[in-house]
Formats: sequence, structure tokens, C-alpha cells
Amino acid sequence: MRAEAMGMRRPPSTSSRLRAVRPRAAFLRAVPVLSLFLPLVVALLWVRIPSVLAGSPVSAAPLAPGAAVQSAAQAAPAPPAAFDAHPLLDQAQTLLDARRALEAVDLYQSVYLAAPDAATRAFALVRLADVMALYLDQKPQAAGLYDQALRDFPDCAYLANAYFNGAMLRFELGDLDRAEELFTEFRRKYPGSGRAGTARVLLRQVEKARAERAAAARAARETASRTGEPGALSASGPQAFALPHSEPVVRVLLTRSRELSATFATGCTLLPADGARRALGPGAVRVRRTRAGLAVNGVACGASAVLEPQSHGSFVLEGRTYAGELALNADGGDVLAINRVGLETYLQGVVPLEMEPDFAPQALQAQAVAARSYALAMLASAGRRAWDVTDGEGSQVYGGSGVGNVLTRMAVRSTRGVVLMLDRRPLPAFYHSHSGGRLEDDAQVWSSDLPVYRVREDKPSLVAKPMRWEYEISGPELARRLRAKGFGVRRVDDVSSGATSPSGRLLTVSLSTDAGDLALRASTLRLIVGGHSMKSTLCRFSKTGKGFRITGQGFGHGVGMSQWGAQAMAAHGRTFRRILAFYYPGAGLEKYY
Repeated sequence: MRAEAMGMRRPPSTSSRLRAVRPRAAFLRAVPVLSLFLPLVVALLWVRIPSVLAGSPVSAAPLAPGAAVQSAAQAAPAPPAAFDAHPLLDQAQTLLDARRALEAVDLYQSVYLAAPDAATRAFALVRLADVMALYLDQKPQAAGLYDQALRDFPDCAYLANAYFNGAMLRFELGDLDRAEELFTEFRRKYPGSGRAGTARVLLRQVEKARAERAAAARAARETASRTGEPGALSASGPQAFALPHSEPVVRVLLTRSRELSATFATGCTLLPADGARRALGPGAVRVRRTRAGLAVNGVACGASAVLEPQSHGSFVLEGRTYAGELALNADGGDVLAINRVGLETYLQGVVPLEMEPDFAPQALQAQAVAARSYALAMLASAGRRAWDVTDGEGSQVYGGSGVGNVLTRMAVRSTRGVVLMLDRRPLPAFYHSHSGGRLEDDAQVWSSDLPVYRVREDKPSLVAKPMRWEYEISGPELARRLRAKGFGVRRVDDVSSGATSPSGRLLTVSLSTDAGDLALRASTLRLIVGGHSMKSTLCRFSKTGKGFRITGQGFGHGVGMSQWGAQAMAAHGRTFRRILAFYYPGAGLEKYY
């Protein structure tokens, strides 16, 4: 992948700290032509990597700055003194590489709460803000977190992004005075940074924007004096997304590695970025990352290339067959393999892997519309990324060609082009396996607040399947898993449930250990225990003779459509439109192609 996560995977040595937090994303580097920078700031900062299983909104109501971090910190007892943040930071980076940004956010919050030293806490807080700004489009919240880092850790070395990215966000949000202050301070503190020149140019843009704002205000006053009516100033708000009127192409990140091999049964055409096209015969095509870029069957191709199957054929990569083209991009030391395929063909490889393929036709149709809406939301927010979605749980599970059955194929075809819309944009339509009977508010899970996601009863899910579960884990095994994530505990004496959300899901868990009391976010503990063992946070803990029993219901985060609930509604004669209206109230259905 890399819309890079802006920094190294762990706090490095002091001498490299400033370099470590410099963002690698191209739009935050110093660029040679900044006269074109505005009005592209909004578009270039709109880069996030939401997850269907972990979720992320297209837009969110502003929260109090740093609310998620501050409230958790106030509720948490002192962590054990022995805590190594590196395992959780490494896992957070791995999650980002898999485009599971919201789970990474959870881990950065946990590191912020648990780390005993200011340097690591500052690092985690700045990285948290980076991810919220660049991956999740939570810009007001991210700006508040940058300010919190500057306020709480003024002497730490991990603050370059807090100044520069914070200034970028303030500029975009219209707070020109704060943007000017942060850009100026960035230039003063980091004069040797490669972004110092960018900051200088952006300071001129701040002045230009201030002058334009003053001119608009003068024009409004003049209009009011001539007509006696208040002048109309432009208002900000959700921008309409121009949905395609023909089937768009979706770019699916399949894998990244130093080298790879793809097989084209009918042969393919090589389209390198820096050379003439050439035909390659049937068989394996080997791609390798080199210092200069990519080498395809030994031929230097520059930084990117496309392999186009001949005769509308397919290709096989890592044992799976795919329709469409195979795009190749050099990224860091790796090759990105990206499947460029029509959206409807992509959905044929998604629906049977995201929902049971023998579910009722109307449930499968609801799933097809939700998956299409999510994919279009990702297309709308891809920015300069080389891909729109990945092929795993970080986005939507995609199996390529040859998966599914007649029911799943018909579900996609019969809903062709139908999309859920909210505020004139495709809705990132989150879904999960089973709500446990209670739908969750997205604000409780991800610090976002889309109006379609609210705490409500979900009786259809309970009608379809009770989904009650329990999991037992021994005390020594729980301690071992905690140690593997950096918590210096040898023994866990007790686990107790902490705060809960309005839907009844656990927000925090308290552990009594030999190193002291430890408070964890319940979602972090779920990552440590395992999401298929601790199936949801709609659960409670109890002590057993050998360890601890987790008893719960439901499977997944509980936000959006419950797939088992959709199945129950379909079995009782509800159409896919009724199912979608129940799980995404307030969103509209539109057909565009």
C-alpha cells in the first residue's frame, strides 16, 4: 500500500525524530510547483482508508478537540510502569498497511494512555492525528489533537507534523490566523526541513486567502448598501459527488511484495510508463522491484506499468483468477499489484465473500447495494492514491473471478448502478455479521457521527439467529498475549467490565495484574484476544477456576446493516429497499448507470 502512515513504526532515536514524523505522502512533501496548490488543498488532504469491518464516515460532525483521547485518559487508572509501546505501534502500522485505519487509531489511543514517558505519548498522539486527518477525514478532530500535542508536550521532538499538518488543516477549515501562526512556528523550529519552503509558499497563500475574504466581505457590504438586502456570502457544506453515468473502474490493491509472478493464459500487452507497448506471450510474467523502478520479465519499465490480458482474458495471481488489468506501481521497496476492473465485475467477487452466498435473494441484493455504495465512497475519496480499495477485511473481501453462484450474480446484476446516497455523496455503507439485537452509534465506535447510524433495537437479527457465544481464556494465556503487545505483566488476577456505550457494548475493561491495575479499551482487548474469539464488545467477563470467561452476543461492530438481520427480513418478504431503509434510515437510493 502506501499512502504512508507518516512516520516510522516506532519512536526512533533522538537524532532521527524529526525525520521520523515527516509524512511520506506525496501531497505533504515539498513540491516543486506550488502555484497550483490552491484550490487543491481540500482534494489532496481528502485521503483516508476506511474499512467495512472497521468503518469510517465520509463526513463527521465536529467533536471537542481530542475528545476521544481526553475522555479515555480521564477514566483510565495508572498503567503498569513496565510497558513497551513498540509491539502496539508495529501492529498499528501493520493495520494501516492493510487499510484498517480505525483499528490503528484504537491502538494509537491505547499507546497514548499506557505509555509512561512523554516522548512516546507525544509520538502516539501526533500519529493518531495524522491518521485521523489523512485516512479518516476527521479534520476538525485531528486539528484539535495536533493542538493538544503542542499544548501537552511542548518540549518533545515529535511535533513537526503537529505544526505543519495542523497548519494545513486550519487553513482548509478557514482558521487563517491559526494556520499562519503554525506555519510561522514550523519555519522557525524546523528551518532545515524539506517542508520549510512549502510552509513559506503556503504563508503567501494564507495572505492571499485573507485578502480574498476581505474583498468578498466588502462586496457583500456594497451589495447590502445598494439593495438594502444582506449580501450573500458563499457557505461551505457537503460538495456533490458527480456519480458516473457509466460503470466506473475500481482499483483493487491485491498485494505488495518485492517481486511477484502473474500468469496470463492468453498472453498480455505490456504498457510501461516510460516505453513502447509490447506483446508478451502466454505464461508467467515476472515483476521485480529495482532501484530504477520496475522490471517486467527483465525489461525496465520505470515507476509503473500495466499488463493488459489479450482477447479479454484474465490473469492468475497468488492462486486467484482476476478479470480486468493488472496495474503495477513501484512504492517504497515494493511492487504494488492493483487489479483495475469494472465496478460490477468487482462486486461479483465481493458479494459471495461478504455475505453467505445462499442467503435469500433480497438480502443479497441489499448486500450488493451496500458494497457498491461503499466502493463508490472509496472512489470519491481516493485522492492521489494508486488504488481505491484492498481485497481484504480492511476494505471489502474480494475473491476475483469465479466465486459466487447464480444467486450472488443475480443480486449484483438486478441492482446494477443502484447506490445509497447521503448529503449528495455515496454513503460508506458499513455492515457487520450480527448486531446481537442492538445497533450501535458510529460515534461510540469511531468518534464520527453520521445520522444514519444510531442506537436502535434490531429484532430481525435475533429472529434470524440468537448469536450467543462464549470464550474462555486462561490467566497465563491472557498474560502471555498482553506481554506480546508490550504490557509488562506476568499474572492477571481479575478482569472486570468497565464503561459501556448506550447500546450496552463495552468501552473499557479493567485488569488487575501483578504489575498494577491496567485499563484497556475493550476494542483493543478484542484485538489482543482475537476478533473471532471475542466476537464483539457486546459482552461481559467473569472469573473461572482456570481463568476468565467472556460471554457475549453478536459478531462485529454493530454499526449499519446486520447481515443476519437482512436475511431475516428477506425471509419475511421484505424487499432489499425495505431492508436498506431499515438499516440506513435517511439515506436515499439512486440509480446512475
